[in-house]
Amino acid sequence: MEEGTKSIRIGDKLLSVATPAVMGIVNVTDNSFYAPSRIGSAELVVMRAQQMVAEGAAVIDIGACSTRPGAEPVSEEEEKARLLPVLEALSDALLPVPLSVDTFRASVVEACLSVCEAFIVNDVSGCADEKMAAVVAKNHLPYILTHNSREKKEDCSCKEADIVNDVRNYFCEMANKLHAAGVKDVILDPGFGFGKTLDENYRLLVHLCELRVENALLLAGVSRKSMIQRVLSLSADEALNGTTVLHTIALQQGADILRVHDVREACETIQLMQQIKRQTI
Repeated sequence: MEEGTKSIRIGDKLLSVATPAVMGIVNVTDNSFYAPSRIGSAELVVMRAQQMVAEGAAVIDIGACSTRPGAEPVSEEEEKARLLPVLEALSDALLPVPLSVDTFRASVVEACLSVCEAFIVNDVSGCADEKMAAVVAKNHLPYILTHNSREKKEDCSCKEADIVNDVRNYFCEMANKLHAAGVKDVILDPGFGFGKTLDENYRLLVHLCELRVENALLLAGVSRKSMIQRVLSLSADEALNGTTVLHTIALQQGADILRVHDVREACETIQLMQQIKRQTI
C-alpha cells in the first residue's frame, strides 16, 4: 500500500480506495454461475471492460476458470488459451484502470506476465499453489488472499468454532507468511460462498470490519451469490436488488473494494453511502 494513502500501485496504474472502489467481473468461461458475465471473444471482452470503466469500475477482473461450487476446473492449458488473447487485447486497448487476473495457478500468472506487465492476482484458493507467493513477490504483484474453506488443509491452525475468529486468524497467519515471502500488497477477501454455511456468510458480512489485518484492504464479493438466492428463493438473474442491499451492509462495515457483476448499480450505492457518510461527520 502506498505510504500515507489508501492506494495500491499496479505497474504504472494506481488503485485508490480513498472512496470504495468497484471491481467489475468479466468471465472468459462457459459455465460461470451468472450467465451474462460470460464473454467468449477478446473483442467482446474489451467492449465489456470499456463499458464497465465508463460506468465507474476502478479494476477489471478477468477469469477463465469457473470457481463456482461443483464446477470442474479447466486444464492449465485451456485456462492460458482463454486468458492470454484477452489480456493482450485489453493491454492493447490501453484501459485507464488496472486489471486483475482470477486464477489459482502460479504458472498461469507467469504466462499472463508475458502479455500484461502488471495486474492484481485474485486467488480464490488461498495460496493453495505453493509456488504462488514466490511468483507474486518476484513480480511485485498485489495479491487477493481469499479464505476458502473448501481449500483449507487439515493442518491449518484456523479451527475456531466462530467463523469470524476463524477467518481473522487465518488472515493474520497467511498475511504474515505472504509478507515474509516478499509480497508487499495483500487484499483480504472473506470468501463469501466458499465452503461456508448460509449463516456463516451473513455473520462474516455483519462483522466484516473485524477481519481487517494491519492496513490490508478488504474486498467483498457477494454479487448475485447463493447467499442471496437462498434467502429470497431467487435465481442469480433476479438477485440484483439483494446484491445492492448486501453491498450497502459491506460498505457500512468498511469494505474498500466491491467485486461486482453490475458496475453502475454498485457505483451508485457507493455514491449514496458517501453522501450519507458526509452527514455524520
